[in-house]
Amino acid sequence: MESWVAAFHFIQLLRLRHQHTQQTRGETVGNRIDPDQLNALDRRILKEAFRQGRKLQGVMERYFEF
Repeated sequence: MESWVAAFHFIQLLRLRHQHTQQTRGETVGNRIDPDQLNALDRRILKEAFRQGRKLQGVMERYFEF
């Protein structure tokens, strides 16, 4: 469960950091982040965060199965 929370926090950190940069530049603020614009470490951590998200989806599918 800790890894799911950490993944969520990392994704939110990326999103807020990106929005701050956009706002500073006077651009329209949005949520879309081009992964190619991330450094190698952030891209790697983002991939792991998405893996954790997939795991959580699997757990939720089993939990809410009819």
